[in-house]
Amino acid sequence: MSPSTERNNGWLQKFTYSLILVTLALTILYPFLYYVMRPFSRSLAEAAYKSISESYEIVLISLYSAIAIFLTIYKIIRKRFSRYDWIYILLVVWMGFSVFYVKSHKLFIPKFFLMLSGFGVFVSVEEAVSGNIENLKRLTLYLGISIGFIALLTLTVNLYRLIAKGEFSRLGFPYAHPNQIACLFVIALPILFYSKFELPRLFVNTIIFLVFISVFLTGSRGSMMALIEGSLLSYIVFREYRKDIKASIFIVALIVAFLIVIGLITHRELAAVVLRLKSESFISFKYRYDAWLKGVEYLKMGTIFLGVGTGQFPIYIDYPGSMHNQFLQLLFENGVTGFGLFLILLFLPLTEIKDLKSQLNSLKERKIQVYLMWSYFILLFSFLTETRLKSFKFCFFFAYLLALVSFNYKSKHEHI
Repeated sequence: MSPSTERNNGWLQKFTYSLILVTLALTILYPFLYYVMRPFSRSLAEAAYKSISESYEIVLISLYSAIAIFLTIYKIIRKRFSRYDWIYILLVVWMGFSVFYVKSHKLFIPKFFLMLSGFGVFVSVEEAVSGNIENLKRLTLYLGISIGFIALLTLTVNLYRLIAKGEFSRLGFPYAHPNQIACLFVIALPILFYSKFELPRLFVNTIIFLVFISVFLTGSRGSMMALIEGSLLSYIVFREYRKDIKASIFIVALIVAFLIVIGLITHRELAAVVLRLKSESFISFKYRYDAWLKGVEYLKMGTIFLGVGTGQFPIYIDYPGSMHNQFLQLLFENGVTGFGLFLILLFLPLTEIKDLKSQLNSLKERKIQVYLMWSYFILLFSFLTETRLKSFKFCFFFAYLLALVSFNYKSKHEHI
């Protein structure tokens, strides 16, 4: 590699690394801005929160969409476009192709640029860690600790509401819907388990404890199931780390079980809300099941190849929000072609497991990827019960984790 190329890569790597950190900080803090500023000035807090809330997604989606286009051109010219880049950009292009047959361009435009910005996040993180194992470690630790910080802030706000107003609902406010924020919490846990090798154990164990409490208080059964399923798969795949995985899960599971018992005994109303001990559980499942059936019916009516178009779900299925299944919704909107590209993108990291396992003894630094893959397994299972990619926050975390999991160790050794 020539000196000029190294200088260019160094500048670009520093830029993307800094950009990701700034975005991570904004993504964590802006929903809590009102509560941070309220003690100083309530009117100022309301004005600032309203302003940032309205501009957050628009600004970051626009920024990362532009970065996606720039880095795509740059990497193609430099012949550094990875197989992940090709599949991801083909998926986005296919989603964009539906502009020719969608019923509502008003629904299409924000969803398309949301997905394009997700690709921008992916290539930014990919560039930030390219050939740099230390950046990989730092961005992994920042991701886990940041989600732990979200848990702390969310718990604090909801504790305040419970004490001051006597209000309690499933944990999520003001950051996101309980089912969405629960997904962040469960994918953060394996990363936090890894953090114990890099950071003070007392500090990390405290965060893990807070995150597990938060998962419980969201009442998200889908995320809890994804945590169990992803952990079991990791236990089966990574035999060398069974002891770490088993011990981590068992110890914290005991703590949570204790909390559940105490909660049921001391605060039955709270437990009813969190554990969903009402008819709402059946109604929720019925709505989802009906949405899935309607989606399948539309696919049978001739939309199986193209889908109904990016972002068009609300036109065809009368169910609030989404189909509660990322795979079915993408199949419904973008047909078997988009669905196939999405599956290839998701399962590409799994093709490297064999190589990863063969190098665990000779390259101890690859231990981090075992824990990243554990988080990734949990994310994949969570797609079965929720549509995650419907806001910039969650597209950001998805693309961030995917880029970390797909880190190229061969590239690292070539640079050295």
